[in-house]
Amino acid sequence: MNDIDTFRADEAVCPYCGHEHDDSWEFFSGSDGDGSETTVTCNECDKDFILRLHVDVCYTSAKQKSPATPDAMLAAERRQESDHA
Repeated sequence: MNDIDTFRADEAVCPYCGHEHDDSWEFFSGSDGDGSETTVTCNECDKDFILRLHVDVCYTSAKQKSPATPDAMLAAERRQESDHA
């Protein structure tokens, strides 16, 4: 039997049947942090499994122009993305 890849998936994946659950963020509350766990019942095979939340945080900063605008931040992000491409 093939192992089902459940490691750091974009959505919750049942380790029993491989069903990918949409809107996995709904299994956790806004105060849950990295490493939080909950028990989920699969919508497909009806088996319970443990789901662990992994949170990756990143930030973007830019020099403030007078006055600071969301457009300035967006322009800075685009410049940084093209520099890293």
